[in-house]
Amino acid sequence: MLKAIYCLLLCNVTIFYLYSISNIFLKFCKFKSEKINKIILGYSIFIVISYNLYFTLSINPLIINIFFLVTALLLSINIKKYFKSFFLTKKNYVLNLIILLFLLPPLIYGEQFYIFRGNYWDSSNYLSSAILFKDLQYSEIISGSFPQIFLEFQSIEYITKARPMANYLLSIFLNDYFSFFFTFYSFKLLITLLIFLSLITFLEDNFNLKNLTIIITSFVFVISFWNIYIFEIDALSHLTSVPILILTIHFLFKIFNDLNNKENYFIIVLLASALFIVYPEISIIVLLVLFILLLDNIKFINKKVFKLFLFSFLFFILLTATSYETNYKHLISSQLGNSIRSNDWWGYFGSFIFGKNNLVLDNEFVSSLKLILDNNLSNKDIIKFIHTQHFENDLKFIYLNIIPSISGLYFLTIGKLANNYLFYFQVVFFIFLLVYLLKIAFKNIIYLLSNPFSKYKFLYFVIINIFFFLFFLKHNSYWSIIKFYTYFFPFLFLFFALDFKKIKINYLYIFLVSTFVFYKYSVFNNGIGRYDSFPSIINPIIKKEIQWEDISYKKLHKCRNISIEENNYIIKAYLNLKLIDLGINKNKNQNCKIYLENKKFEIVYEQ
Repeated sequence: MLKAIYCLLLCNVTIFYLYSISNIFLKFCKFKSEKINKIILGYSIFIVISYNLYFTLSINPLIINIFFLVTALLLSINIKKYFKSFFLTKKNYVLNLIILLFLLPPLIYGEQFYIFRGNYWDSSNYLSSAILFKDLQYSEIISGSFPQIFLEFQSIEYITKARPMANYLLSIFLNDYFSFFFTFYSFKLLITLLIFLSLITFLEDNFNLKNLTIIITSFVFVISFWNIYIFEIDALSHLTSVPILILTIHFLFKIFNDLNNKENYFIIVLLASALFIVYPEISIIVLLVLFILLLDNIKFINKKVFKLFLFSFLFFILLTATSYETNYKHLISSQLGNSIRSNDWWGYFGSFIFGKNNLVLDNEFVSSLKLILDNNLSNKDIIKFIHTQHFENDLKFIYLNIIPSISGLYFLTIGKLANNYLFYFQVVFFIFLLVYLLKIAFKNIIYLLSNPFSKYKFLYFVIINIFFFLFFLKHNSYWSIIKFYTYFFPFLFLFFALDFKKIKINYLYIFLVSTFVFYKYSVFNNGIGRYDSFPSIINPIIKKEIQWEDISYKKLHKCRNISIEENNYIIKAYLNLKLIDLGINKNKNQNCKIYLENKKFEIVYEQ
């Protein structure tokens, strides 16, 4: 109960604070627009300011937090307006419903549920660096002046220098009253709420739908595959960027609807700067949309408009220049190279496209596939191997499964062939689903091609994306294809959720996609939830063979250093995080040897 109250307060107070920042900013700039999402704009302003306070000026985090607290108290003058314009609205009622819905699994299933879900490599990296940012100045971290225990974490020096803004945002919420792991989950929930609000704004300004319909559609998005995929894989930088990405794309369209409105240029620079600071890789989507809109509106770009774009670009460079070491260098030296590098991450992140039950769940198949990839065989050989193995195992629907899967409905696909009435019913339903999705896609594509406003934009978009797809395919960069696809999740959801011509909701699709959250979390399964090809758990054994909540202060309070019988980095990383989380004074303690017995941690204290 206490955790629920904490999470409700954390989310609501943070949203009020972000709203107030934006409200003061808009008053100061004397902007007239009332349709700006003040919460997401405030979030973007907060990112730009806090990045420079912590990473550029290297101010002590305690002083920064005091500054935030003081400004929060000063900004409380906005509370009356906040209550009227947001708090006492349907949006906020549904927002708090989302909080309670996302809290149900961790409250019911306990720590076993939220410890190292999804990509536990990323979650341990984000947490270990966030703990450093919580207590130390950035200059101390860069110089290596941090406790020895942090050297136990993989690549800690790299993690603290590579687009670390999401890590810092997480650090602000870490505290001594609730575990780091629960706070990590709560932080992801907070970002989900911002995504919900940003999608509402996008729908309000671009589609003539009823207010309640917009709220319900946005609600469905955050509980569907499209949001939970990013939530579950612990891609924290990606997740924190999504609300800003949605609003940035929205303002790009607003700019080209009125090329002389200076306010929109100023706001989009703030949004784009925050987006780049949080997750520079996803800025490619903004550049792609900008390029398409420029192509489609080139005849309207006069000298005055050109100057506005030039000023906006220079202002963007000015706001992001301080992130050169952490973002620009990271983007150029690491991410651009990785985009054409062959790796096997796509097997974990992208295998769902073949349906919920496929051979990614078979360790023997995965080992064989890794061996083929290591030998750098051609795309033809890789596809042949995947095809042969699946068909020999009676998984003959893998190609038909692709359309529902990339439409956010992978969990309604068909697995192995069977000879029973239930299977025949599944086949009939699946065929209906396939036809239904193709009908939605066909109708929306025809509308986009027949509408003079969208025709060339859509054609440019398709051509550019085909180019990216073929480029990555040529370099065997399947992971880059999957990653690029995930950047479009909010907009792909809208493509299937809306009938563009009639400007109405596809209610059956909305219903089907909304059932995912119940499908996934309605079973405990050692904290895994329903186990399938969805990238929730890298290694299910980590959940099945260990009772994570077993380790406690009582067991660890005498430990100084930890050695573990099993050579498993993730287990050791968890134990070290637990030591730090419990605030154990290690100076007077003993060395501890830890081993697993009957799924529980047992400790031997060494003198």
